[in-house]
Order: sequence, then structure tokens, then C-alpha cells
Amino acid sequence: MSRRADTTDRPDVRCPLCGGEQVVRAGRRQLVDGVRQLWRCHDCGKRFSKLERGDKRTPGNVVLMGLTLWCEGYSLEETAFILSRKYGVRRSRGCICKWLADFDPSYRAIRRLNATRRPVVRNHLFHHRGLSYEYQVHLPKLRFARKFGGLQTFLESIPDCVPAGVFEDGMRCSEHPVEVALHHARHQRWNWLTTQAAQALRLARHNRERHAVIERYFLSCDRNTVATEVPVWFYDKRLGATVTGHIDVLMANFGKLWVLDYKPRAAKENPAKVASQLALYAQALVYRAGVNRQDIRCAWFDDRDCFAFAP
Repeated sequence: MSRRADTTDRPDVRCPLCGGEQVVRAGRRQLVDGVRQLWRCHDCGKRFSKLERGDKRTPGNVVLMGLTLWCEGYSLEETAFILSRKYGVRRSRGCICKWLADFDPSYRAIRRLNATRRPVVRNHLFHHRGLSYEYQVHLPKLRFARKFGGLQTFLESIPDCVPAGVFEDGMRCSEHPVEVALHHARHQRWNWLTTQAAQALRLARHNRERHAVIERYFLSCDRNTVATEVPVWFYDKRLGATVTGHIDVLMANFGKLWVLDYKPRAAKENPAKVASQLALYAQALVYRAGVNRQDIRCAWFDDRDCFAFAP
């Protein structure tokens, strides 16, 4: 009877890596603060313990900072020292190594590109229409942008060339609908992009942090993300007005330049509206940075679904 209750009364458990719900119990683990139930996902094979956000032994923002510091070229000793000074949290080199083994950031394979460059990430804070947008570009990964027209020059010059008045008076891409042919759009579940997003969202302490965590994790820990919160603008002759926007994530992958927008509930978004916004972002890159339209791909995604199309 107790065994039957163990299966039928199982709590709602989802895999933190792929989001799958086909999980089974896989033993227990003795920790300092008690015994934790372990689970194994049938879909991806990951073994994990069901820890609520408030039960994490180390806050997500501390883990994220540790991962980004190491990926940006700091040693394990330097990373531990900075975490101690910034957050008052003392973690050993072995603990940071466990974080790296758990999340396995893809940038570790090309971390040598950092060399002695400091800082690795350049950022600039823009204030547009009462909102703050932190533009960030990964300098070593700018080499991946060289094949896309003048994209590298454009990204490097953004802090000096963005006209603030245009973003105050111009029309947002989300406010300017255009028709986009979506008959070739691809919907995928659990692909390379959603897997990265699921990894990053493990570090978000609450929903308001999701966008910022996705962008920071992708920029420093992913090997293909070049820049985040990229401001773009161009003059639309049909409207007789300037159209503006901010690209969540700009990624060079599979020989294409990916214009990405994180949507917490991607499957429930209005496809025509989101595709219109992304297509205008792509048009701005063609006009502003000289990128070949054939080299651009657009997608909106969350930790489960990804919808991609060619603008």
C-alpha cells in the first residue's frame, strides 16, 4: 500500500535540464541539512534532486557570478575571492568546479580566446523612454561577427553612435506590424537553444530576473552569443518615421547570424506579432550594419519551445 502511494502521490517534478515530466525516483543523497530525494529523467537521462528556489544551498545570483567570472578568464582563486568580497559568501575552488561540471558552459571549450584581455565584456547603459537597457558585447567573440558585413564595427561603435533622441521619438518595432511569411517557420522542442535557456533559468531567483539571467548566462557562458540588448534603428520610408528596438540576444551559430528574443511563454505568443518585431530587427541590421539578409535567422524561444524562421 505504501509503495502504491509512493507512485500515485508523487509531487509534480520536472527535469531542470529539459523540462521533461517523465521522471522516476533514483535513490537518495545524504547532505549536511538532511536527506534529499534523487530523480532521473527518462527524456535526457539527467539525475537531479528536487530543490525549490528557496532551498538552494547557494543563491542563484552567486552561482551565476561564479560561472561568468570563470568564463571571462578569472582563475578559481580569483573567482572565490571576488564572490567572498561581493556577496560575503565563501566558496572553495572545489565548489566552483562542481558548478562548472554541473552547468558545463560551452564557452569553456574556447576560453583560451580570452588570453590576457580584461575586461572580456564591454557594457554600456542606455536610458530610453524611461527604461534602462544594458548593452553588452563579448570582445573575444567579436571575431565570429567578421563574416557578417560590418557587424563587428557596428557593435564596437554602438556606445558612441546611438542617437538618444531617435529612441525617444521613434516608433518601436513592436508597435509597427509588418507581414512576415511564416509558412517555413520551424517549431522545435528541447533543441540546443531551449536547453541553454533551461540551464540559465535554474539560476533565476524569481520571474523578474529571467530576462537578465538569460542574457548574462548566454553572453558569458555560451560560445556563440556575441552581444545582448543591442540597440537598432532605421528609417522606414513607408511610414516616414524611424523604427527602433533592442535585440535581446545576438548569436553567431551554424554559419548564420541569429536574432533571438526570449519569451517566457513562447508557445502562447502571437506568431505574427513576434515575427514582425524580429523581422524589423533583422531589417535594421541589414540597413545599419550591412549584414546580408540571407545570413540572418530569427527565433523566439523559452526553456521548452523554439520558433525559428528566415526573415
